[in-house]
Amino acid sequence: MEIPLSTASRPPTGWLRGAFPEGFMFGTATSAFQIEGATTEKESGRKPSVWDTFAKEEGIEPFVCLFHWDFPQALEDEYGGFLPHRSCLHDPPVVKDFVDYADFCFRTYGDRVKHWITICGPWSVAYSGYGVGTYAPGRGYSLSENQRLLEMSVFPASRHFSLLRLNTKPSYDLDLGDPGREPYVVAKTQLLAHAAAVRLYRRKYKTLENGETGEIGIILQQIWPIPYSQSKEDQNAAQRAKDFMLGWFMEPLISGDYPKSMKALVGCRLPKFTPQESRMIKGTYDFIALNYYTANYYAMNAPDQSHGKPHVARDSQVKSLSKFELINMSTLFHFFCYPIISVMILQDHETSWIHEYPEGLLDYLLYVKNKYNDPKIYISENDPESPLPLWEALSDYIRVSYYNKHLSVLKTAINKYDVKVKGYFTWTLLDDFEWDSSLAARCGHFYVDYSDNFKRYPKLLAEWFKTHLQKPLHFPPSWTPDRK
Repeated sequence: MEIPLSTASRPPTGWLRGAFPEGFMFGTATSAFQIEGATTEKESGRKPSVWDTFAKEEGIEPFVCLFHWDFPQALEDEYGGFLPHRSCLHDPPVVKDFVDYADFCFRTYGDRVKHWITICGPWSVAYSGYGVGTYAPGRGYSLSENQRLLEMSVFPASRHFSLLRLNTKPSYDLDLGDPGREPYVVAKTQLLAHAAAVRLYRRKYKTLENGETGEIGIILQQIWPIPYSQSKEDQNAAQRAKDFMLGWFMEPLISGDYPKSMKALVGCRLPKFTPQESRMIKGTYDFIALNYYTANYYAMNAPDQSHGKPHVARDSQVKSLSKFELINMSTLFHFFCYPIISVMILQDHETSWIHEYPEGLLDYLLYVKNKYNDPKIYISENDPESPLPLWEALSDYIRVSYYNKHLSVLKTAINKYDVKVKGYFTWTLLDDFEWDSSLAARCGHFYVDYSDNFKRYPKLLAEWFKTHLQKPLHFPPSWTPDRK
């Protein structure tokens, strides 16, 4: 199906490949489990197609992520996956297995892959898999509706918490875990596995046979936190929201240790790095890939000891608000000082938590640049989600507007503030299987008709990208956010 792109379909601000620096990469992000389905010849009969050859000839540059959450069940059963038994906390067996797996991938595909990512979203694995129990392996438990909003703020809601957990027990233990301890252990183990894989790559594979140099990094995430008020308490709460999500992993990569706020609030439950581990983790990235979807308000949330055991969801002492809510009368005086998030998109759908707030992307990039030594950056995921039927998806102007504004902000970050963003990936290429909402989310650039032999139709967004990557349209200066 071909859809002519009329002039009326183009938002007021355009963009073009020439507006970004030479060598800047555009792409879409996928994961094997969510997109490909059966991948072996025995299951699918799949051998190389003309498209495999054609794509290679067209010079598509692959970015390969080693781990996007589909951890082998056999290893989960054997030793607990990223949560090692207490007897091997200082030498988690998963680290060696992850390095062996990475070694195989580097050795097998290194002649075709120059860009490697170790782990996608380690925060989600630790927090959602072992804290609130809404991701595999389902350890921990959720606390409140407010906490659910925080969970949904990192990835599209359909990629989170819409399904009830089955009444099953974790694979190697008989309880629901320890959400005040296990997420931190899992996070540390992921950092150790990441660092070991990076050091292997640098030692054996970074210099390619053709003389070029490869690169390796990690995907981190952050819902951009906006202080609920100008009070010192809420300002500090917004900073803690960064520390307990992005900083949880980025700070060890920079300094070899956790953010000070985490050490102060989590205390002895936060597993310390040995001096050797700190040296091993520090500096293990050539680039940082960042996911960005939306922003929320954050306010101070006093510690509540009435719930008994410690929980990762309470440790940061912040309250996440997806829209403006009056907590008390004192905040009313600050109302007109807030950076108001624009109208929520998709308001008639359950995933309407996503706000179109492109300014948050700029603030996010400037924060990473200024706090974390100005690293090389790729935007690894960005999407408003659009669970629409075919006839609406073919003319989804709201989604086009979302991308148009975020790309305009990205151009500003690069050209005005010298942020080292080298590429931008949307989520995702095709309507896919989302982790706990199955096929309903429809995040793809191409609509997949699951009831008609999986026919694919390019959505308006796909046509928009195709057109604007080819035609020289320029950004007018009327919509350029400014950050001092």
